[in-house]
Amino acid sequence: MIVSALLLVAAAVGALLVIDAARRDADGSAPVVGTAGPVAVEPYAAPAIAGDAVDGSGPVSLAGLAGRPVLVNFWGSWCAPCRKEFPELARFAAAHPEVALLGVSVEESAADARGFMTDEGATWPSVSSPDGALGRTYRLIGYPETFAIDATGRVVARITGPTDLAGLEEAARLAGAP
Repeated sequence: MIVSALLLVAAAVGALLVIDAARRDADGSAPVVGTAGPVAVEPYAAPAIAGDAVDGSGPVSLAGLAGRPVLVNFWGSWCAPCRKEFPELARFAAAHPEVALLGVSVEESAADARGFMTDEGATWPSVSSPDGALGRTYRLIGYPETFAIDATGRVVARITGPTDLAGLEEAARLAGAP
C-alpha cells in the first residue's frame, strides 16, 4: 500500500516536471510574459519610497508623484522574469504617460541597475534598494512584483510575478487611470 502511494506521488511529480519542461523557453527559463494579472486589494497607505534615481537624474520619491496613478515595479537585472517583463514596462510607459511608473531595483548595485536600464532604454525613474529593504517594506512575495497606487497614495492592487501590457493597463485602471 505504501509502495503504491509512493509510486503514485512519484508519477505525479514526474508528470509535472514533464509539463513544466514543455512550457519552457528555448533558453530553459519558464515563459513569463502575460502570466500574472492584477489582484485588487483592500486599499492601504503605500509605504514611502525615496532615493536617488539610479540614472543620476536626482532624487525620486513616491510622495512626489502624488495626485496621479502610479505603478511601482520591483525588479532586478539578475532576475530572468524581470528581464523578460521589462519590454512590457517600456511599452506601457510609452503608451500611458498619464500614469507614473516608478521602478525599485532590488538586491543589486545602482551601477548594475543603471547599466541595465540604459541598455533597455528605460524612460522611467528607478531607485536602488541594494539591501532589499524597500521590498521587505512592501512585503514582496517574489520578483518582479508591481503595485498599483491611486492618486491619493493608497495601494489598490498588486501583480505578483511578471505581467504583460494588458496586465499593466488593468492595474493602472484599478488605480484610477482613465
